[in-house]
Amino acid sequence: MLTACHMTTRRPALLPLLAVLLSAPGAAEAVPSNRSIALEAAGISRPGGPSGAAALSAACWLDGDLEAQVRLTAGSVAQPAGRGTAGAVTAEAGLRWVDGEGRWRPLLGVALGARLPAAAHPAALAGLAQAGLERDLGPGWALGAALGLRWVQGEGAAAEAALGLRLYF
Repeated sequence: MLTACHMTTRRPALLPLLAVLLSAPGAAEAVPSNRSIALEAAGISRPGGPSGAAALSAACWLDGDLEAQVRLTAGSVAQPAGRGTAGAVTAEAGLRWVDGEGRWRPLLGVALGARLPAAAHPAALAGLAQAGLERDLGPGWALGAALGLRWVQGEGAAAEAALGLRLYF
């Protein structure tokens, strides 16, 4: 004769646990980071002829879509009396606005700083104003392109076109 099994099943305990797990909120969407670093390459149209530059910048979120930014740019400048070009380093600080929504984001930036002294040229005030687009490449990465106007005391203004890769962290 068969006897009744006295084993208990765990299924009734699993159902409430499963209901709790399914009702829990999903993973949160990625929150845009408030810091970034970028490496940029630029072409500058100077009166003495075109020149190239490389810039390293870091930005930190201030409020809304506004960021504080510092830049260190290394490039070439024309030497006096047409003696070719010499290396130059410019340090700048400024503000950067990037619309935080969407895959394509407009950007605007202004910076003020100084070209550091070197053997070929004295120290001089410098500034930059830029407008462009930034393209979201995926989690943490963006590609930016901008056109701008670079000004150096005693040399006047020059057009600048820049392309850069930015890492948000």
